[in-house]
Amino acid sequence: MDSDEGFAKCGRAGATQDQDVEELLARHRQRVLRVLVGVTGSFSEAEVLWEATRCEARRALPQMQPGLAFRTWVLWVAVKACARWIEHQERSQQCLGAGSEIPTGRG
Repeated sequence: MDSDEGFAKCGRAGATQDQDVEELLARHRQRVLRVLVGVTGSFSEAEVLWEATRCEARRALPQMQPGLAFRTWVLWVAVKACARWIEHQERSQQCLGAGSEIPTGRG
């Protein structure tokens, strides 16, 4: 089954839908992980983002447009996960930076 055929099968209701989605996700895992490691610089962070990508892909699959290659779509889902991760990292850094400005009451 090629990516487009598998994607079309995943969009249809059926007993094998979960298996089809997992098969396609497994097929594209390494490619997506390379992107995630490139963004995060950390394999462990990339693994966390991969799990987020898997969950989001499974949730959003019924909303995807026909004719879109699964590989392209799952990378798009991963990029969105990266954008959320970057925003979280920036907020964390702002909070840490702001913490140094909080008066402690000590002279």
